[in-house]
Amino acid sequence: MRKHPIFILIIVIAAAAIISLAVPNIRHNTTLKTKPEAPLTKTDDTESIKKEVIYVLQNRSSMSKLTLEQYYSSKNPALINYEQERPKLLAQALKKWPGKVISTNAEVQIKGVQLHGNSANVDAYEIFNIVWVSNNQSNAATQSGSLKPTTSGTGTPHKIELEKDNGNWKIIRDAYNDGTWLESKSPDYSGPIEDQGY
Repeated sequence: MRKHPIFILIIVIAAAAIISLAVPNIRHNTTLKTKPEAPLTKTDDTESIKKEVIYVLQNRSSMSKLTLEQYYSSKNPALINYEQERPKLLAQALKKWPGKVISTNAEVQIKGVQLHGNSANVDAYEIFNIVWVSNNQSNAATQSGSLKPTTSGTGTPHKIELEKDNGNWKIIRDAYNDGTWLESKSPDYSGPIEDQGY
């Protein structure tokens, strides 16, 4: 059976229209690229290191060994062991304090961060504050608000080395001297970092 020329013409026009609509979409889809995630920059690493060092120095006295191992490198087990034992030294020192200790807290200042690829050096300064009242002041007076507790503190410089392990920064060395009040120093300490009090 012979097809009508007009019918054939309609089919040709329809096919051409479909192709013309499809081609731009195909071309668009083949050139579309997903925007890559921005790589970590030196600034990102620096800020991450600062936050980690501040957090660790402020909270290490209450960390379990398992938690310490999340922040300290297993390459320096002596440091992990020292940090695990240090809270006992701290508790003993506070018992000898010439007054009733109300609370303690640590402030940390980051003096500098130097990045070297997957390693970093940090100069930090830890201020350990002790809020206390003298033994001859009564608890009742303290509770009534008639007493103003004294805040004493000691400042300790830290020389810290970190390395990146599976994307996470870990402390591999921390050289510091707790001074005479704790009568201890980290296993990485060799001087001349001196304790400063106020």
